[in-house]
Amino acid sequence: MNPYFSALSLVGPEDILNVLTMILGGSFFLTIFGVLFLLMILWCLVPFAIFGIKPRLDSLIRAVEDLARIQQELSQDIRTIRRQGLEQSTSEVTTAQKQVEDETKVCSSASESRE
Repeated sequence: MNPYFSALSLVGPEDILNVLTMILGGSFFLTIFGVLFLLMILWCLVPFAIFGIKPRLDSLIRAVEDLARIQQELSQDIRTIRRQGLEQSTSEVTTAQKQVEDETKVCSSASESRE
C-alpha cells in the first residue's frame, strides 16, 4: 500500500479532527492566513490608490486632447502649404512654358529672317 494513502486513511471522527488540527496548526495555515490578510489589506487600499491616480489621469487626458488639437491644426497647415505649393508650381510651369514658346517664336522668326 502507498505510504501517502495510508497516512490519510481516516477511521473515525477523531482522525478527521486530528487532520484538521495538523492543517490549522501548521505552517501551511499560517501561510494561507498571511496571504489572505495581505490581500484584505490591499483590497482596502485600492480605492485610495484610484482616487490618488485620478487627477493625474485627468491631466494626461487634457494633454492628449491638446496634442490631438495641435496635430489637427498642423495637418490643416500642411494641406494649405501643399495647395499653395501646387498652385505656385503650376504657375511656374505655365510661366516656363510661355518662355519656351516665346524663345521658339524668336528662334523661328530669326531663322525665317535669315532665309
